Amino acid sequence: VYGFHQLMTGKHSRVTSTLIAVCLCGLSLYLYCTLSRGVWLGYGLAILTTALLHHNRHSRKWLLLAAGLAGLLAIWLWPVLFSRGLSLRDIIWGQWFDRIKEFWLIGAGAGRKFEICIAQNHCFNQAHNLFLQFFYEYGIIGLTLLLSMLILAFKRSLIRSYWSTPLGGLGLSLLIFATTTALFDYHTVMNRPGVYWLVFWLPIGLVLSQPSPTPAQTQGKIHAG
Repeated sequence: VYGFHQLMTGKHSRVTSTLIAVCLCGLSLYLYCTLSRGVWLGYGLAILTTALLHHNRHSRKWLLLAAGLAGLLAIWLWPVLFSRGLSLRDIIWGQWFDRIKEFWLIGAGAGRKFEICIAQNHCFNQAHNLFLQFFYEYGIIGLTLLLSMLILAFKRSLIRSYWSTPLGGLGLSLLIFATTTALFDYHTVMNRPGVYWLVFWLPIGLVLSQPSPTPAQTQGKIHAG
């Protein structure tokens, strides 16, 4: 996502842009090899967000190239996208809803595993969804706080003055990637730092670290409009 952001916004030499594009293709191939459809979806939405925020004449060639590659991949991967169904997640989520009366108010406890066995050899210890797992551990109060923080971060990331800063627009794209993949691919962000912790908290940190527009800047933008 950062590589695509650089191609869309950075003023690099042709050699540097080519090197970034090669690295981007290599990392995209790695993401494809994970066979994680949630990651594919989050990645696609993130780069689409970057393209919509920073589209200009200079970046048009990269946008067209990405659109062409995305179209070819969609045609190629169409059977894979739908033949696997939800990979038992629908059953896991159904079990979660069946047990909601046990934990809905205050939760089952921080770090508590959501134990479920679908069959004799198919047992899981988490809900395969960050928001459902968070609700299970911390109840409606904890989930409300989590969603409130995300809403605040999204609201702040939509301030146009941030999009022109080096990392302001990137925060929104990564935040979309984090929340999309949270629906399918990870379940905990409150334990020690790790991959999931980084995916979730980094974009929130980027968004919240942007300085608020001063009254003079806001007034100037209104007069300019």
